[in-house]
Amino acid sequence: MESILNNKLGIIGSSLIAEEHILAFQENDFDVTCIASSNNSKTAHTLAKKYKSVKYFPSVPEMLQEGEYSSLAILSSVESLYSNLIKALDYADYIFIEKPVSLNTSEINKIKSLRNVQVGFNRRYYSSVDKLRSFIEKAEFITGNINFPEEISTTSKSTDKKKLHHEAIRKNSIHIFDLLSYLFGELKVEYKKTIGNKEYIGVEAILSNEICNLYLSSSLNDPSNTSISIFNGQKRAVLRPLEHYTEYEGFIVKDPEKGSKIRRYSPNAVSNNVVEAKKFKPGFYEQSLDFKKLLTGEDSLKRPTLEDSYIASSLIDNLLS
Repeated sequence: MESILNNKLGIIGSSLIAEEHILAFQENDFDVTCIASSNNSKTAHTLAKKYKSVKYFPSVPEMLQEGEYSSLAILSSVESLYSNLIKALDYADYIFIEKPVSLNTSEINKIKSLRNVQVGFNRRYYSSVDKLRSFIEKAEFITGNINFPEEISTTSKSTDKKKLHHEAIRKNSIHIFDLLSYLFGELKVEYKKTIGNKEYIGVEAILSNEICNLYLSSSLNDPSNTSISIFNGQKRAVLRPLEHYTEYEGFIVKDPEKGSKIRRYSPNAVSNNVVEAKKFKPGFYEQSLDFKKLLTGEDSLKRPTLEDSYIASSLIDNLLS
């Protein structure tokens, strides 16, 4: 791979996963030179002290006016991602930005044609997702079930469960909708319904296109793993959780044990794959490597764009409207 001519990288924001990003960027030869944050962030101060070469700026404008940057990584709060991106566009040739870019689909629509921005949908880079995509590509038609639980923020002042759930989906679970588009292509919401009678529980929907029919559900405080389970008529492939891929074919039949009349039928696992995450948060090393490729002009089929963020956000709009 061609080396980066200018590997200096500035960081905007100090979210909880900012350090995870810094470690992955550094492993891929980026020189993280500075970090800017607002409200005198303790996290940003701590990171600047820990990484001696990183200079701290108390505001984003102050850092940007210090000089032009080859690349910037925007890792701020969800609410400030879009505004920081708009500020950064005049100061950097290439930008990495965390999902969801914006909570407003119309804002993403205004900039979706930009090709110098990579979005942080790190789950695209899971080896387990690679396996599932290969499984899908070999199938003529598939049915599937997608489940993603959400938790209500304990710090929120609102008691509107439906509103809080929808906000959580836009902030956190947009990565699920990006994965669905990445794996299955453009999807249409055929059916949608609120789950619950007197008290709101969640949402359910049927998504489809010419190759698939998918049942989707999301419930509040559901004690289950996020999962994608699909069937191609002969085999079933499952991500549960997303880092763990298992492929099943047929059953293993176990006769009743002594003192029982129950015959057991267990799905027969024929292959599996588990994402390795010993040094970096899953997908972070690979996505920062892909960002490096963006700087050197190398194409990538996995690299998430602003267009991809717009597609995922639009799918959420269609589900929740």
